[in-house]
Amino acid sequence: MLHLAIIGCGKIAEAHVKAFGHVAGARITVAVDIDGERAGRFAAEHGISRHLTDYADVMSDAGIDAIVLCVPPYLNRRIVTEAARARKHVLCEKPIALTLDDADAMLAACADAGVKLEIGFVRRFDAEWLKFRELVRGGAIGRPVTWRFAYGSSGPKVSWDLERGKGGGVIVQWGVHHFDFARFVFGPVASVKSSCRTLKDWASVSDTGTAIIEYQSGDQALVSFTWGLPEGSHTGRLNDAIGPGGAILWQESIQTESLPRNLDLVENGLFLIDRGERGKEVVTYRRNDMFYEQARHFVRAVTAGEALTVSGVDGREALATALQVLSNGGMAL
Repeated sequence: MLHLAIIGCGKIAEAHVKAFGHVAGARITVAVDIDGERAGRFAAEHGISRHLTDYADVMSDAGIDAIVLCVPPYLNRRIVTEAARARKHVLCEKPIALTLDDADAMLAACADAGVKLEIGFVRRFDAEWLKFRELVRGGAIGRPVTWRFAYGSSGPKVSWDLERGKGGGVIVQWGVHHFDFARFVFGPVASVKSSCRTLKDWASVSDTGTAIIEYQSGDQALVSFTWGLPEGSHTGRLNDAIGPGGAILWQESIQTESLPRNLDLVENGLFLIDRGERGKEVVTYRRNDMFYEQARHFVRAVTAGEALTVSGVDGREALATALQVLSNGGMAL
């Protein structure tokens, strides 16, 4: 049995604790948060036997094998390096850190201690995103491909996301998901062009940005994000891919009359490949629980030595792209 502690009992911790609750051979036995009342409520709601306010007590507990880290990223370096010294494996929520120096220190500490460091890029375990990767890399619309993504909202309700020195703003906090997955699909980054700005007068980091990222493969990503809208406001969503052989449309972009009438869209999802005069093709996939798959993989990696799907190096690479988007866009942290 792998015994875990979850550090940080905010919103994202809910998804992790529910996922690990379904994984055979793993049990979260300690919940930690600096807010003792929140830690207690979280533990009670999820059947966790103990709750603490000081993560140092976890590091000295020989009964804890690994931690799930769900704290603001400026705290990651300190906690991960202490976990490494205590020989505890780590599943760390994204982003890995706010600086490359911090990321490098975390990687070195875990390598020296021989412990696993996985970064929570959960899309790498999601059937929808994996099917998209399969279509692109399988040549469904030829190469090179341009992936286009744009969406905006008022952003998270916690203020540290947009505070300098605590959160990296929309580009680092949310953009890293996209930068990691684009690298997973297209390979190493060749160049970055970007423009970033801040719409909220109280935010001290960028809440809005657009980037064109070129990859060594010749492929391209065009991404645009904002957390700068008023509370409750959001934009429409663009998410598709274009290539010399046509376009890949995500389900949310497809008109309902184009969907197969006999398909169970609760259990299944789909993409539409539009090849113009060559016709249209519907491609389906079976939906899954990406957080469960991530938790199950982490347990296998720790207990059976399975290679990590998303390593600390992947976390560093995504952060490096995010920082380059900010720097080139005139909004360096």
